[in-house]
Amino acid sequence: MRARQVGQRAGWGFTVLVAISLVATLQVRPDMIGNYRAHAWGWLIPLMVVGGLAGMHHARLRQRDLAAFLFFSACLVGMLGGVAFGLYPRVLPSTLDPSFDLTVWNSAAQSYGLRVGLIWWSIASALAAVYFIYLYRSFRGKVTLEGDGY
Repeated sequence: MRARQVGQRAGWGFTVLVAISLVATLQVRPDMIGNYRAHAWGWLIPLMVVGGLAGMHHARLRQRDLAAFLFFSACLVGMLGGVAFGLYPRVLPSTLDPSFDLTVWNSAAQSYGLRVGLIWWSIASALAAVYFIYLYRSFRGKVTLEGDGY
């Protein structure tokens, strides 16, 4: 019960921080909006953020914890995707001169390194997925406070 109360307060705090971060980002880097103006489909990303926030609050009111978590995750993915979409093709903008920007082209590794990395990443992701499936299946079920002395 206490976790839900903390989650409710933290959810509203997170919503306020999302709004503050949007305003601060547009103040510091107003050119982030350029890709959104050039590509109308990009506006689906902020809709994902707003939908994630609304869904998170709605699911929390209905005490649907998994749904609230998934909506929260969608909001985070939308925020990260929104920054990547707004910055593209830049990866790390320079504060000195745009000629010093790191872009997707001048900061990419060689093709051999990318192929090797993809192979190792695939193997590691498969192992991590198998481990998490095992872990969650071995500890499945709700935790109760009965008999714990609380």
